Amino acid sequence: MGTKKPSRVTRRSAAPDATAHLLAAVRKGDLRKVKSLLTANPDLVGAKADDGTSLVLYALYNRQLKIADLIRSKGAVLSIYDACAAGDRARVEELLTEDPRLIGFMSHDGWTPLHLASFFGHADVVEFLLDHGADMHTVSKNGSSVMPLHSALANRQAETATLLIERGADIEARQPTYEYTPLHYAAANDLETIVRKLLDLGAKTAMEGLDGKKPVDLAKERGHRTIVSILLENPQ
Repeated sequence: MGTKKPSRVTRRSAAPDATAHLLAAVRKGDLRKVKSLLTANPDLVGAKADDGTSLVLYALYNRQLKIADLIRSKGAVLSIYDACAAGDRARVEELLTEDPRLIGFMSHDGWTPLHLASFFGHADVVEFLLDHGADMHTVSKNGSSVMPLHSALANRQAETATLLIERGADIEARQPTYEYTPLHYAAANDLETIVRKLLDLGAKTAMEGLDGKKPVDLAKERGHRTIVSILLENPQ
């Protein structure tokens, strides 16, 4: 997805009421309203949610991809986190060339650039980050407490998950809150190719989370019959 190089301008803070209306329109997926508000007040492109989330990232978090594209086309200046979430590899490269340390920084809500690129399934950005030293085993500093592989699996990003696994991600890494492994995530999200890959690499089907549930239990709860069969046929 090609975009113009963002303009490096300092934008004035948007009025609170205008920002609130804009964020509401983003949440609702009202593309026309968002476009109207940004056209009437271009400074709104630099607006942020109360917790500091940028407008682009807010749209992506709300799964409003067209709105995120619109915001970018209006001149939003992307941070490293915005660029990784949006899959803008050129911007990622630009920012890391300017400051390589950004690769290990965390966003205001506790994600590394690799977490965001993994969650949103941008394999080319993930590969670039890994090639430049991104740590696959950093745990997010928020309630999710996950590694990038967990993030990819949580959002059913099989290609990105495969890349992380092939690059050496820990296939037995436990997410602290529930102590679920990548196999738990893959089973719960009906990712057959990942389940098979993890099993081929020796992932343990008998591993239990803090709730006592094994990967097969999560697959059963969600009605993933094929996954259940695969796991029952491969006790290990």
